Amino acid sequence: ALAFSASLAYRHAGNSSPVTYYSDPRYHNLTFEAHDFEGFLETFNQPPKDCHLQVIGLLPASPFGEHLADAAAEWLGGHHQVAFSFALDLSPWMVRDGPEEAHSPSSAGVHQDDLETLRRWLSEDQNDLACVNMVKNISWPSWEDLAINIKSRIRQSGFRGTVTVRHSPRESMVVYKNKRWANFVHGQTMKVVCALTLVGWCLYQPYMWLRRRSISVRCRYRVDIGIDEYWALIHDKLGVSGFDSSTEGGIEAALGPTRQQPGRTAGPRRVLR
Repeated sequence: ALAFSASLAYRHAGNSSPVTYYSDPRYHNLTFEAHDFEGFLETFNQPPKDCHLQVIGLLPASPFGEHLADAAAEWLGGHHQVAFSFALDLSPWMVRDGPEEAHSPSSAGVHQDDLETLRRWLSEDQNDLACVNMVKNISWPSWEDLAINIKSRIRQSGFRGTVTVRHSPRESMVVYKNKRWANFVHGQTMKVVCALTLVGWCLYQPYMWLRRRSISVRCRYRVDIGIDEYWALIHDKLGVSGFDSSTEGGIEAALGPTRQQPGRTAGPRRVLR
């Protein structure tokens, strides 16, 4: 039965799609239908979509029973309750951080050594299980000053807990080859079949470790908005409850309406997954 299931999975792994490379559809829905260098970068070296400034407010947790332990967060050796949590979308201001004289817009911000590695990989690599890890590093000059302003504003409004502020430092995207064998061994059916047989799993893991090879392509991005300008968009929305998206003007006028999850204070243009 297991062999039959594996056989069916192998048949389904084949397809007539013209797609040659694709990203993990659970996180990014990008595909490419050729092997040329410029087209690959234009498709997969797009600005990060999941970049945000996250703010969390914590209050010391009162003694609780074991059934409430999961509702508390550990911070600096003590347990705290999350009073509010919101994330402000930074993707509208994301730009490539590279020299203007770059060979092409799609390669701007990519490390020169990685460009040559990727070019060789696209033209020479014959390993169906090989993949490309697009590492998009994000910088925001002087964002620490903005974090200090946010903390001070919330505390001045009456919040007596701990406020943490951080922004997304990077986003990674794995690009796979659209090959029958690669789709088969990466598929869930193959993993389940191997897990059900001890011998199969013992063979699967070493095989993947030996055969799965990846190269990293480092890309530089930056948030292209000044700290003072961004502060002007959000300062009047910060308060004891975190972020008040109902306030008129400010960042709402720049980005449009927000979406909010029940029980949580949401930031502007939150990306819900």
